Amino acid sequence: MESGDPLTFIPALPRRRTDRLVTILTYLFSMSDQANISRRQLLQRGTALAVLTAGPSFRALAQQSSAPDLVLLNLADVHSAYDRLPQLLTLIREIKERQPQVPHVLLFNGDIFELGNVVAQRSKGAADYSFLRAISKEIPVIFNIGNHESDFMEHQEFVRRARGVGISVITNLYDRRSGLPYARTFTTIQLGERAVPVLGLAVNALTTYPKAVRDTLLPPDPVEFFQATYPALTAGAPFSIILSHAGVVPDKAILGALKGQNLVIGGHDHLHLKHETETALYLHNGFKGELLNVVNVKLTDKGVNLTSQDYAVTDTLKGDNVLSGVIAAQQRLHLTPEDTAIVGRVSKAYSVQEAAQWAVETVRRVTGADIVAINHTSFGRGFKAGAVQRKDFNEFLRFDNKLVKTTIDAATLRDLLALANQHRGVPFEKLTGDFIYTNAVIPEDGKIYTLVTVDFLALPQNQPKYFGKSGMVFEQVAQLTSKAVLEAELGKQTAVGHHLDYTG
Repeated sequence: MESGDPLTFIPALPRRRTDRLVTILTYLFSMSDQANISRRQLLQRGTALAVLTAGPSFRALAQQSSAPDLVLLNLADVHSAYDRLPQLLTLIREIKERQPQVPHVLLFNGDIFELGNVVAQRSKGAADYSFLRAISKEIPVIFNIGNHESDFMEHQEFVRRARGVGISVITNLYDRRSGLPYARTFTTIQLGERAVPVLGLAVNALTTYPKAVRDTLLPPDPVEFFQATYPALTAGAPFSIILSHAGVVPDKAILGALKGQNLVIGGHDHLHLKHETETALYLHNGFKGELLNVVNVKLTDKGVNLTSQDYAVTDTLKGDNVLSGVIAAQQRLHLTPEDTAIVGRVSKAYSVQEAAQWAVETVRRVTGADIVAINHTSFGRGFKAGAVQRKDFNEFLRFDNKLVKTTIDAATLRDLLALANQHRGVPFEKLTGDFIYTNAVIPEDGKIYTLVTVDFLALPQNQPKYFGKSGMVFEQVAQLTSKAVLEAELGKQTAVGHHLDYTG
């Protein structure tokens, strides 16, 4: 905790300090062996968890009955979307200007950085911090740490720099070396005499964090952490806000355990969805800054009314000139001729789903596989019409993975396909979060199929989620990698004029 921070206690918690700690520390005691920290050390250090930096505080305003008491702007998984940050900034200002007398807060639910953006990588997110600084001058920002804030730096540095541009950081992600969270686990939005708690949850799958920092992390199970903290945190509150960067599957368990009224903002899975229950409004607001979600909050004697609206961020929206200039300057400084080299051309624009389908079909054709599976969060961009520079290609395919193969029977293929291609629309209860894109194939009993996929999906811990089965054994396909195959094919197809043709 930074020296000089103004401190406040959650009003709804018990008066005695030790009582306030009980619920939160219960979870930490269960993890003390993993962190190599004693119970006494946790008691000594755990006081930081019950103390908050004062979040946004607003005086109660006399307003017309139709006006909201609070406007919450929601972002997640922006991933250094430099072609949308200036437009997002403009849109945020426009929304604030529509109701200037109403308090506004931006809830940023993780993953501002993108390793596949070479300008962001080489500048350590200079333009991203400029974006955050500009917003914080307009409205308060509460930032929940995701799994990509450490793409360019350790979490301590991210927290320090984020606070330096004026935003409040929360997380339940712990430093294994000290056993303490990298920032406060929760904060509050103060509306007059009423405090609205905001809890931050991170994903606990270590393989989703950059390899360089995994040994330093101690991510608690998000559902268990929620169960340990939620009752005391929300007692007496008009409603609560949960920023979960854990993904859809744990979020479903959290939604089932909620009491009262809640706003739950999801992330990590790059989805766009809205789901309502008796106790919650649950939202995911897309990927790469493609939309801004806005929730109007109206407090009543009977509770709270939450209404949401999505605003698309398109090329026709004018961007902020200053931020556009910052991004252009960073590009001039950090892009090399290799980054701007043209690796192919496309005759028309392709959405990310269309480009991903081309990728799957291309890998199938090159490897001779019957079925190809690539997880949907591997893809960060579609293609704009015209020249495709290497930097654009790297943002399209975010990771380079070895291609691996195995054989499966028809029953396994049916189970795999039941989890695949969720972009085509599936009921909420069947959503698994990050899913796989596949080519079209009809399983036939008695037939054996060759499955080619990326080595990340072949990890034992990932097989059940993506394939519906564990214990599968894979071998590498020659020395092929996903980026090498697709970049070569993009150039080849351009040379013969196919322009990303695919079937299926």
